[in-house]
Amino acid sequence: MTANDRAFDLLRAVVAAPSPQGLGELVVSSGLTKPTVRRLLVALDRLGFVRQDAKRRYVAGAGILDLAAAALERIDLAGEAQEVLDGLRTTMAGTVALSEYVDGRLVVVSTLAPSGPYKVAGRGVTNTGLHATATGKAVLAFLPAADTVWLLGNNPLERYTEHTLADITALRGQLREIAGLGFAINDQESRAGVRCIAAPVRNHLARPVAVVSVSVAAAQVSVAALCDHSAQLMEAADAISDGIGGPRLGNCVAGGSESGESDQR
Repeated sequence: MTANDRAFDLLRAVVAAPSPQGLGELVVSSGLTKPTVRRLLVALDRLGFVRQDAKRRYVAGAGILDLAAAALERIDLAGEAQEVLDGLRTTMAGTVALSEYVDGRLVVVSTLAPSGPYKVAGRGVTNTGLHATATGKAVLAFLPAADTVWLLGNNPLERYTEHTLADITALRGQLREIAGLGFAINDQESRAGVRCIAAPVRNHLARPVAVVSVSVAAAQVSVAALCDHSAQLMEAADAISDGIGGPRLGNCVAGGSESGESDQR
């Protein structure tokens, strides 16, 4: 084992420890000698990767956060997700899209339109309120409550079709259901004749940073049929989340099809 190997193993031990560790504890957990652990900690502290707290125990330093932030900023989410989106298109008939969530807005960064009659065209998510789209609701459901309140505001929600849920109280109830299911449905709420299912991509802080969605023609695909594919959609979202250190959404709730059709109209 090289010195670099020992340093990285020790750094992992500091970061992964359930509570701050002192020098003696790190000697025991690492299996290294006390002089070696002390020397490595001095080097890691100089680089900003570890620091000592008020009780002289070791915790992760700001240098790690700086490296992580720089790495995350350079991730090409659309490029990283392309293989996943291609795979989703082979299992779900509809327009597959990836939308990034930035500064309270959703921007489509990748669209895979299938050949044949399932292609869906229409208003982009940037022109529609978050409350009226599956992608928007997939974001709202997984944001901190304060952020959701700020985004929805106090003004009446805009109606785009007769199916748009414009009552904030009812919408908040639906968002709680979406958070439990792991996916959101838009049943002709933003545009008549179009349905959509969406699941969030989350970062290492469990915050939604993007959404994977599939749009279909309402005349061809029912809400129940869309929900039958929710597990595949969430698996695709999870695969992208994995790449940026985000938590997985989990398995589809049993009976999700019925719940989706009755509760997410």
